[in-house]
Amino acid sequence: MQSRTVEFNLRIEQLKIDHNFETYLETLSYFIDNETDQEPEQIAKLLNKKIVEELSKEGSKQGFLKNIEETISLL
Repeated sequence: MQSRTVEFNLRIEQLKIDHNFETYLETLSYFIDNETDQEPEQIAKLLNKKIVEELSKEGSKQGFLKNIEETISLL
């Protein structure tokens, strides 16, 4: 499972760079819409600490979220 998690997070990082997405939320939305048939809840379990923290910051900065649980539930 660990190598799958590492590969997944590297893929998300690469998508963010390749598509010039400003946020991880944009990146994950793209991934969910275009590259997977997994449920968002399954994808959320694969996210590393860095991406989860960035999602939380993005959501808080935009005034969308108050905590990380809300961030993950939006995926």
